[in-house]
Amino acid sequence: MPCPHFSISIVKGSKGQSAVASAAYNSGEKLFSERDMKNKDYSGKKEVVEKEIMLPPHAPPEFMDRERLWNSVEGNEKRFDAQYARKIVAALPREIPKEDYQSLVREYCQENFVDKGMCCDYAIHDKGDGNPHVHILLTMRAIDEKGKWLPKSRMVYVLDEKGEKIKLPSGNFKSRKENTVDWDNKKYAEVWRQEWGKITNRYLERNGRSERLDMRSYKRQGKEKIPTVHMGGAALGLERKGIDTFIGNLNRKIKNFNDRRKSIIEEIKDVRLQLLDIAFIPKEMKDKERRGNAVYALLDYMDVRKQERFGWSQGAEIKCGSKDLKEISLLVGYLQNNDIHTISEFKDFHDRKLGAWNKVNSSISDMKKRVKEIESILSNLEIRKANREVHNSYVKIPWKAPKNLYYGKHKAELEAFNKADRFIRKWYSDGKVPVKSIQEEKRKLESEIEDIEFKREDMSDEISWVKKIDSILRKIRPEMYEEKKEKKVYEKRSDKGEPAKPRERKSIIKLMETKKKELDQRERAERSRGPRIIKKDRNEPSL
Repeated sequence: MPCPHFSISIVKGSKGQSAVASAAYNSGEKLFSERDMKNKDYSGKKEVVEKEIMLPPHAPPEFMDRERLWNSVEGNEKRFDAQYARKIVAALPREIPKEDYQSLVREYCQENFVDKGMCCDYAIHDKGDGNPHVHILLTMRAIDEKGKWLPKSRMVYVLDEKGEKIKLPSGNFKSRKENTVDWDNKKYAEVWRQEWGKITNRYLERNGRSERLDMRSYKRQGKEKIPTVHMGGAALGLERKGIDTFIGNLNRKIKNFNDRRKSIIEEIKDVRLQLLDIAFIPKEMKDKERRGNAVYALLDYMDVRKQERFGWSQGAEIKCGSKDLKEISLLVGYLQNNDIHTISEFKDFHDRKLGAWNKVNSSISDMKKRVKEIESILSNLEIRKANREVHNSYVKIPWKAPKNLYYGKHKAELEAFNKADRFIRKWYSDGKVPVKSIQEEKRKLESEIEDIEFKREDMSDEISWVKKIDSILRKIRPEMYEEKKEKKVYEKRSDKGEPAKPRERKSIIKLMETKKKELDQRERAERSRGPRIIKKDRNEPSL
C-alpha cells in the first residue's frame, strides 16, 4: 500500500530556524545566509535526485537562483519571530516508476501552489532504502505585478451601517487586521492532503496499479485501528541493521495492539451470534419482528454505546466494549431463563416484578412507621409518668397567686407533661395506654420487618436487572412504550364513555401558602388559650 505520510510545518524565526538553511538541506547545496552571515552547507547529501524552483508569472527571474530567492524572503521580514516559509514533506508511492516522480510533484505543485501565487522550491530524496519522499518549500507572501513582496496583512477600517468610519473615544478610528492572502487558512491543510491523494491515485491508475492512497485518518475511514508513527530514513536504517529504535518499538507495540483489538472485535461478533443462538432467535427476521424482539434490542444497544464512545481512546473503547458485552450476555441469559422473547412480554413481566417490589417496600414502610409511632407513644408515656407528681401538686393548689408562682417554678415539667398527655390522647382518648399490648405489637412488627427485608435483599439483584433492561429498551425502542401508553388512555375513555379530563394540577407555591395560613391560625389559637391544664378533680380557673 502507498504510504500516506504528509506533514506540514512552518519555518519560524522564533525557533532559530532559517529558510536558507531549509532550502540548502532540501537541495543538497551550499548556500550563504545574509541574515546571520553564515554558509549553510549540505553539499554532501547524495540522496537528492531531482530539484526545481517554480515561480508564478509576476516573480522576478532572478528568483530562479535558490540563494537569492530565500535571502530575499528572509530580508523582507523584520520581526524576530517571523514566519519565513511553509514546509511540506510527502512520501512518494513506491508502486510507480521513479521516472514519474518529478512529473507527479511538478503537476501537484503547479495546481496547488504556483497557480495560487506562491514560489515553490521542491527536491526529491531517495536513498534507495524504500523511503522516497519530496520536500516542498513555499513562500508565505504574495508578489505584486512589479515583482515586489506584498505585506502579509493590512489594517482595514471598520464601518458602521451607513458605511462611515467608527471613531473611538481616543480619537482614532476603529480598525481590524485583514490577511492579504488566505494561504494560512486551516482548510488548506486538508485540501492539500486530499489533492496529494488524488494526484497519486491518478498516477497509480495510469501505471495499471490496483492500490489506492486514502489520505483520511483511520477514524474517518471507519477503521478501528491506531496509525503507526512515520519512522524516517535514520530510524529505518538502524532497524534494518538490527538495532532497535524508540519509534520502531512504538510501532511494534501499535501493531500488536491493533492485532489484539481486531481479534477482540471478531470475538465480540461471534459472541453476538452465540447470544442469538442461546435465545433461539433466527438470524434472519422481518424488520418489524426484529424491532419487537427484546434480545435484538439489547444487541442494538451495544451499537449505540459504541457510537456514544466516538472519540475515546482505543484502550477505553476496548475496555468499555468488553464490559458492555458481559452485561448484555447476563441480561440475555436472564430473559431466556424467564422465557421472555418480545418487548411486550418483558413489559408485562416488568410491571409484575415492579408491582411486587413496590408492595414489599410499601409494607416495610408502613410497618416501620407503626413501630416509630409505638416508640413515640412509649417515650411520651415515660415523660408523662416522670412529671405526673409535679402536675398533680399544681392541680391541688386552690388559689391563683400561689398557683401562678408554682407554675413559674415548674414551667418546663408542666409543659412537658401537658405535651406528652396531648400526644397520648390523640391515640387513646381516655389517656390509658395498653403498654403490654403495644410492646408485643412492636416486637412482632420488628420480627416481620427483618423477614421482609431479608426477602427484599433476594429480590434486589433481580429488580436491578429488570430496571436495567427496562432503561435500555426505553432508550432503544421508545416507540414501543408510547404505543402501549396510548392504548391505556383509549381504554380508559371507552369505559367512561366520554373523554378523560386532564387532572388539575395545583401550584406548589399555592399549596405552601395555604399550609402556612393554616399553621398561623393554629398558633394564634394556641396562644389565645394559654397553657393547657388537665383538670381531673374539679374545674380550675384558666391562667
